[in-house]
Amino acid sequence: AFSQPAKVINAYNYFNSGELTKAKENIDAASTHVKTKDMAKTWYYKGKIYQAISSSQDASFSAKEKTDALLTASQSYSHALSLNTSRIDEKDLKRRYRMLQDFCLNEGVNQFNIGDFTMAVKFFEETASIASYHGTVDTLAIFNAGLANERAANYEEAVKYYQQCADLDYRGASMYSFIYYIYSSTGQTEKAKSILKEGQEKYPENIDLLTTQLNIYLAEGEMQKAKDMVNLALEKEPDNATYHLVNGSLLEALQ
Repeated sequence: AFSQPAKVINAYNYFNSGELTKAKENIDAASTHVKTKDMAKTWYYKGKIYQAISSSQDASFSAKEKTDALLTASQSYSHALSLNTSRIDEKDLKRRYRMLQDFCLNEGVNQFNIGDFTMAVKFFEETASIASYHGTVDTLAIFNAGLANERAANYEEAVKYYQQCADLDYRGASMYSFIYYIYSSTGQTEKAKSILKEGQEKYPENIDLLTTQLNIYLAEGEMQKAKDMVNLALEKEPDNATYHLVNGSLLEALQ
């Protein structure tokens, strides 16, 4: 057991000589051993080794292993930063961790495009975490995490991320439409109405939210409320033929 700290050194030496498979074996052992698992150096080296694997041209690593390695690298840097960093190059550690923000975002997009929405979520969440650690907010990553969760049918999680976007005023009124759509399509009618109301109060000039509310009134037979809503819509878009058509129908219905 006394030789476990040597595995950290061995891993780093293998890393420096480009022997990534052996470096990985040694650092994996060190990162679970009681004598080395709480050392920042272990996780700093693990991050460097896995980052190298993620971009390696070595055919012995599969595409999935390289993808997973990128996530492991980021998580390892994050863990290193939570430990005592006095005996490592903290400046380089932070630089490397921050550098992975764009890599993780791009890989999230790649995973989304090939239809692996669960993996896409992991990368978008990791991107947001890196940004958060450095005191910034990556709204695109948060929005993409919502999209990927929605495509994976994780609706509760999707709403959580869309709500964060709404709170940050990202993409304006459209975020309320996104949340409304999830609630209405999953039978959560009261929540749908509530989020729509919230969106209208925040963005009273938005025609999309107004149209959605109008359609609700029409579906529920609330003709007078629908008429009032059409009048509002026509004030905003006086040349909209659809609103004039609906207005005409409502006038007949209310006679």
